[in-house]
Amino acid sequence: MTVYRPRARCTRCGASARAPAPFRAPGRMATLALVRLVEDLLAYGLTPTDVALATGLCRQVVREIDRERLACLHTRPTPDGRRELSPPAARSRLLGVDEFKLHDGHRYATVVLDLESGHVLWLARGKRRSALEGFFDLAGDEWMGGVEAVACDMNSDCERAFRERYPHVAVVSDRFHLVGNLNENVIGEVRKDLRRELVKAGDQEGSRRLKRTKYLLMASRPTREQWERRETGPRGPSEKQASLFCGEAGPDGRPARNPPSATAGSSPRTSSCSPRTPSRTPSPWPTRATT
Repeated sequence: MTVYRPRARCTRCGASARAPAPFRAPGRMATLALVRLVEDLLAYGLTPTDVALATGLCRQVVREIDRERLACLHTRPTPDGRRELSPPAARSRLLGVDEFKLHDGHRYATVVLDLESGHVLWLARGKRRSALEGFFDLAGDEWMGGVEAVACDMNSDCERAFRERYPHVAVVSDRFHLVGNLNENVIGEVRKDLRRELVKAGDQEGSRRLKRTKYLLMASRPTREQWERRETGPRGPSEKQASLFCGEAGPDGRPARNPPSATAGSSPRTSSCSPRTPSRTPSPWPTRATT
């Protein structure tokens, strides 16, 4: 779309100015309707790449619009003209704190979540106590007074930060980290000790079989039952289905290669199994006769 904006010049001072364009977004070569559409798509959950493909804009432009949208939602102006993070608007009873690795694998970041709504309340670099202190200063003592419990891993810095500053908050170790530590530090060490005892006793086969049960001991009951059926039953579902479909099976549970009903000149595929009827409906168009 091309819009012509006339330029006017003052006869007294000589200054010139163009006619205003109320439909244009400030600072961008796009309309306000297009920018609002991009913001709505991003708020709906689409990624910047998907929004760029849907609207035809550059991905970098979409990211800049998303950055401005998030800045307006989660920051507030200060008296000196700068912008700072705004505290959480809604109260939270249950919090979740965890650390994760960044892309390079050598640096960490700390995230604070509302476990009831799933909203991200705080995100900061580092996994030390200072990362949580920044969240405490942002939320304030009044907001933290409504928090009842926080779920985190067995990080001493996180637990110490909550117990010293807000002792009324119950610190709970989440189940994911508890089960992970149990599997690695208890089940894993016991399995290694049993392998050493089997090697000393001369049972190499038992040690070899125990070596392959690392993830089996950590699996759930349905996974263990499936593994036991696979060890004691047929070799695979495809072979079992083939034996049931063809009728005859060998002594080891596998389908027989030459069933008794097969003749010397018949095909093994059609000898023991009934011929299949064509599932495709006949074509309404006339077929050309061949000579």
